Amino acid sequence: MFINWHRTGAMLLCSLLVPALSGAAPVGNAKPASAPVAASNQVVATVNGEKILRDQVVDRILGDQIARLQTTNPMFKDRQRAAAGTVGALVLKRMGSSGSSSVTVSRAEISAWIFEDKPEVLTTTVQRMIMERAIIQAAKAQGLSVTPEQYKIEFAKFLTMIRTQAKVTGSDDKVLTMVGFRKDAMGQLLIPQILAQKMAKKALETKIGHAITSADFLEARHILVSAATQPETSGVPGEAPKTDPDKEKAFTEAKTKVDAFLADIRSGKTTFEKVAAEVNPDSTKATEGKLGVFLRGSMVPEFDKAAFALEVNKVSEPVRTSFGWHLIRVDRLGKDIPQADRDKALDQALSSSVQAKVQEIMQKAKVTNTVAPPPQMSPMMGGE
Repeated sequence: MFINWHRTGAMLLCSLLVPALSGAAPVGNAKPASAPVAASNQVVATVNGEKILRDQVVDRILGDQIARLQTTNPMFKDRQRAAAGTVGALVLKRMGSSGSSSVTVSRAEISAWIFEDKPEVLTTTVQRMIMERAIIQAAKAQGLSVTPEQYKIEFAKFLTMIRTQAKVTGSDDKVLTMVGFRKDAMGQLLIPQILAQKMAKKALETKIGHAITSADFLEARHILVSAATQPETSGVPGEAPKTDPDKEKAFTEAKTKVDAFLADIRSGKTTFEKVAAEVNPDSTKATEGKLGVFLRGSMVPEFDKAAFALEVNKVSEPVRTSFGWHLIRVDRLGKDIPQADRDKALDQALSSSVQAKVQEIMQKAKVTNTVAPPPQMSPMMGGE
């Protein structure tokens, strides 16, 4: 789960959703060519040939909006009227035409107005539905699905997160109402996230060549003698350097320094921790070189290979990466790391790859979208 509530609460509302649990209607029955297509059955978008109909979009928008208007938690009230504004505009427009007398607006009229007014919630909802269809299609092609038990676990995690970060209590239904969610539509929120994580995990297991086990985790420290031209270069393994490494001369000089540090550590003249705290150019300087628990394949290849070949408490020979020269020490093997810490490291590894996986899926998907926003005008094209 991607759970930092205050930042991701809004993201969760607009993130990957799928209609699998909400009983989305089939994509329409065949009609004679001469028969007009009902507005409710008009195709709004397609994803690899699968249709998204106008009624499905409106059902999502209005269902979500009605749930949001029931919100009682103050931290959510300021962003709950994405569709109410455009519906209110329709009502006021009718009142203006009728001399401010009472007006009646049907659901069909609201649906037509949403597509005429094209509020932002329409665009984001259609884009969201396109993404969820693409994700579930891609997962199905890989033979992946969400079991009831898996869904139950993720739903429980979601509710725990809400209770903790939004500071709400009560039954599941009450908690969801307080923050503006529909229980019958939670699958739209959770299922594609679960599937995206499953696909990312499968890709990671393909990368490392086997199913992930406890042996694929380590807790380690490093010392880095940078060979970059700028001191602000990021030295954290797994992150791209901010600047290009210096010429071979810089690596030669860095190697001389790291060899000296290694000799001093092995002779007992100094400690691994002390050297890391003095020389590391990255955030691990403040933690005496601690990298925490990480998963195989998370670091740059040279570092990864050396780290997973080490015995506990043994200092590696110097390891060269694009950042410079490293010394590595493993503090705990995966079998000695608590399951909760391994799970956290796996979640971190997956969260960084889920977005890339979704982008890959969307790039490959064949999509049509009749309500896509117009392209932004280039500054070179003029305009006030």
